[in-house]
Amino acid sequence: MNISMSFFEQFKKWGFENLPEKILDFLPNLIAFILVLVIGCQISKLIGKLLVNILRRNGVDYSIHRFLQRSVVIFCNTIVVVIALEQIGITLNSLITAIGAAGITAGLGLQNSIGQFASGIQILFNKPFKSGDYIKLENVEGKVKEIRFMFTTLITNDNKVVVVPNQNITTKNLINYTAQDKMRVDLVYFIGYNDDIEKAKSVLMETARSCEHILKDP
Repeated sequence: MNISMSFFEQFKKWGFENLPEKILDFLPNLIAFILVLVIGCQISKLIGKLLVNILRRNGVDYSIHRFLQRSVVIFCNTIVVVIALEQIGITLNSLITAIGAAGITAGLGLQNSIGQFASGIQILFNKPFKSGDYIKLENVEGKVKEIRFMFTTLITNDNKVVVVPNQNITTKNLINYTAQDKMRVDLVYFIGYNDDIEKAKSVLMETARSCEHILKDP
């Protein structure tokens, strides 16, 4: 079978005459298509795992691991699909034309998702926070569990999982409580009008001094 001929042109020429012979003639190309897909996707996963191992050995923040791994795997899988399609006669030029036409239509309906994706990239590379940091955003706060393409997940103090769209994070004020190695905590206490204020101060100071987490200086 002539591989340079478009798959669709070949398909139009097919008829019921000598159909079994034509199927047998096309079978090697179909087998090559399947093998390229299966083996190529496995290689893509392996490349993604190797990348994560390299990032871990170099001390790169965990939140970037998943992002880069997925990006690399998607890129490699795209190449695999293109190579596989060429095995059955679908050339790269025709594929690009089809993707371009579909991309214009899809892009109009996915503007919000594209914005979320861009915000995810901005968070990962500007690093206003990382996995394990404790942050506050408007009416939600918690420990950062994971930063993904479209959203970031937080674990609250009462062990709830909160999913925050990335665009909300990059367009609003954010407090990172763990960005510095020391944090000041203000605690307010009330006593009665007839209570001994000096004694209350003494009890509070003694309690503070006995706490191992409180710094003596500053």
